[in-house]
Amino acid sequence: ARWWTDPAVMTPVLRRNGIRMTPDELDRWFRLWCADTGGSRGHYMVFDEHDKPIGEINYHDLDAAHRRAWLEFKIGETRLWGKGYAGDAVHTFCKYMFETLGIKELAIEIASTNERALAFWQKMGFVSYARGADSVNMRLRAETFRDRMPGSFFRKK
Repeated sequence: ARWWTDPAVMTPVLRRNGIRMTPDELDRWFRLWCADTGGSRGHYMVFDEHDKPIGEINYHDLDAAHRRAWLEFKIGETRLWGKGYAGDAVHTFCKYMFETLGIKELAIEIASTNERALAFWQKMGFVSYARGADSVNMRLRAETFRDRMPGSFFRKK
């Protein structure tokens, strides 16, 4: 609950004031959100090398017919921003989504003023495809990921 109510953590993910819920409300909402959804969404924790939770990554709105999904990601421990955890977590997650679940495209919505996040997602291979008043939608296609990742078993032979 601490990360979700911290504006420093939530502003970059388009929740300027954090999530306004009591801890009990947040717990109930989170349990419902994580309940079995038939695969339309999934939630995963990000751990450091000491097995301490430091962030979270999830997919939602999975379009099974087109093999597309939206992702959300945050490193909740702000003291660890810029330490390489984000790149490792996102790479591992994308590899899982593309190679294990067979997703063809992942999309993410970024605050248009968050230059650091925009640069990060571009570095990870995501490209901008739509712009809103306050946000930029970016996507990564499986073939782009495959072509950028030498040694991946998903890579074309």
